[in-house]
Amino acid sequence: MNNEHTKAIILGQPVGKGRPRYTHIRGRVLVYTPKKTKDYESDVKTIYLSQNPRSKPLKGGVEVIVESFYKISSTANKATRALMLSDDIRPQVKPDIDNVIKILLDGLNGVAYDDDKQVVRIIFDKRYAEKPKTIITIREYDKRNNDISK
Repeated sequence: MNNEHTKAIILGQPVGKGRPRYTHIRGRVLVYTPKKTKDYESDVKTIYLSQNPRSKPLKGGVEVIVESFYKISSTANKATRALMLSDDIRPQVKPDIDNVIKILLDGLNGVAYDDDKQVVRIIFDKRYAEKPKTIITIREYDKRNNDISK
């Protein structure tokens, strides 16, 4: 196990995976992924590859660290803004953490790892920032880094 990792920074407000959509065509029900979700997954893949051109998909267990930074509302006053930036106030807004994770993991299939079933540990942090973005770090899982039980 080495300590190497890959990282990607995705600018803009964090996005969550959209729910599958259904349509009826000629008496049959078709299920499809919304265009916004498909496009964002494609963007995640493209951004990751452009920022990590030499990386190869990991083969073993994978740890993913996500830092999602949400835009501060323009209606927030100076005091509230300061509390948001110091992490004294954390975002309790949509998209939900699980939907953000799902769209990122699906977008990284085949580029950061072979399949997202390899992800054995996720660390997620939801914060405010002046400029919204998502930072995703991917590395081989190492149980020595597991400090949850300590």
